[in-house]
Amino acid sequence: MKIKAKEFVKNNLLNLIAFFIGFVALLTLSIVFKSDVLTFIYTIFFLIYLFSTCSKLWVAPIFGIASVGLYIAVSVLSKNWGEVIFNCLFVLPILFFSVWQYLKNRSKEGVYISQNKISIKEFLIFVACDFVFCVALFFALNALKTPFTILATVCFFFCAIPNYLQLRRDRRMFYFYLLANTLLILLWLMPLIRGEGGGVSMIPVAGGFFFSLVFNSLGAINWNKRENKNQIENGGEDGTFSASR
Repeated sequence: MKIKAKEFVKNNLLNLIAFFIGFVALLTLSIVFKSDVLTFIYTIFFLIYLFSTCSKLWVAPIFGIASVGLYIAVSVLSKNWGEVIFNCLFVLPILFFSVWQYLKNRSKEGVYISQNKISIKEFLIFVACDFVFCVALFFALNALKTPFTILATVCFFFCAIPNYLQLRRDRRMFYFYLLANTLLILLWLMPLIRGEGGGVSMIPVAGGFFFSLVFNSLGAINWNKRENKNQIENGGEDGTFSASR
């Protein structure tokens, strides 16, 4: 057990350092900007999810489901209906699918989930469908009086792409997650930028997505590093999925 613990620390030292810095930073931000308890709990669960995913722990989707449930609650209170719809339609089903993949592929040797690389044709078809859906979504969000409707729709469009790539086990998802995380940081900082009341209390949520940027960068490095090292007999690669959203 001690040997496994030492090996885990050695293999995930950067992840552990990022987690510790993230925990201290998000705790400090929550206290300084007086975020409510729900927001703080969400950011911590999200950070744990990011760490466990980047470290390729099988429990990652479980923490993901918990953090998404909390995020949906925070989004409802902030009237970010685009985030509510997106996480209900895309993120939660993918996380439940991740748990199913673990149960299906577990064995005495470990958990193996093969990588995939979708074709340009499949990618363009999905992007076209995503665009058509988002055009309709814009009018729906506008009718719901969603704050920053255009930005919320753009976030939906660009967040759907990496989540689909995640579902198809295409590791290029990491690069699209970096773009999606950047847009989500902007979305949650908009009340502060516009000088609206309560905007500072959303800074920890934006901070959570900043650390999602960090962990997705580490995740991309880890998956590329292990592509050759961890190729196994059945042609798969060990681990779970990426840090979503």
